[in-house]
Amino acid sequence: MSSWGHYDGGQNMIGMITGAKRYNLLPPNQCSKLSIFTDRDHSLFQHSTLNSGRMGNQQQQQQQDEQQQGDNNNNNMLGALG
Repeated sequence: MSSWGHYDGGQNMIGMITGAKRYNLLPPNQCSKLSIFTDRDHSLFQHSTLNSGRMGNQQQQQQQDEQQQGDNNNNNMLGALG
């Protein structure tokens, strides 16, 4: 499952019963790099034209490496606590 990138100024709540989901949260000053539609009359207003499900292999590998590094950091922190 993938969700279109978009700018959302409202409050959000996410809940999951089972499985895993990954969110890439970026500060608002990064919106210009996400090809966000700014035309208020367009049906995709505040949504990105980028399709994260079809990123190039290099970008996917970079994201996987970042995820693995984050997982390792979390495991190291948990190990230090135990």
